[in-house]
Amino acid sequence: MSLEQIFKSKGKDSYCMYLRVKKSSLQSEIQAIEKQIEPLRSIRASKGYDYTYTKEEKNLLDSTNLKLTNMYQELKNYETKLSQNDCISTEKKVKDCKLTDGYIKSKKDLISELAKGVVAGRSNPSDLQQLNKELLGQENIFAENDCRNLLENERLAESGLILTEKSAIQESSVLKGNYKEQYLYIGLGAVVLLTGLYIITKK
Repeated sequence: MSLEQIFKSKGKDSYCMYLRVKKSSLQSEIQAIEKQIEPLRSIRASKGYDYTYTKEEKNLLDSTNLKLTNMYQELKNYETKLSQNDCISTEKKVKDCKLTDGYIKSKKDLISELAKGVVAGRSNPSDLQQLNKELLGQENIFAENDCRNLLENERLAESGLILTEKSAIQESSVLKGNYKEQYLYIGLGAVVLLTGLYIITKK
């Protein structure tokens, strides 16, 4: 049974979480590759459009573009599965919770700096009071939407998924004769995955 099938067998919430984590991980990987290849793509803009790529540059560009094409297709497949399994509403909740969490953290940093200014007589206390009021409002939204559990479950699923996939990769690279080491990697990933699923489904 594949990792995707394991999550799917645990029900909609677990499967949707798996799809969201895979989609997010793939998006991050695509962004990293796009950033790395951008200097090579834009080389003609700096050296002139009559510039001819070297053989190595062309091979790198072609292979990277092919890889990105496949990755974008895979990303589209995850988006289709998210839609087909009615995961979009939960995905939006997670996204909104992440935005709220980021807003809260930035407000706390700003309040900390403003409080120092108030003590030193450089800042207006009413501004600090207003920021605290805004922070309280966002914290209430965070609590009402159960964002803490949503984000914790997301991080737990992501950690379990990453460790399990790394274990699978490691397992495939180990020599065939070393079965004990293979089973150790597989078992470690399975334990983390099942533990995560158990915690998530019990919440």
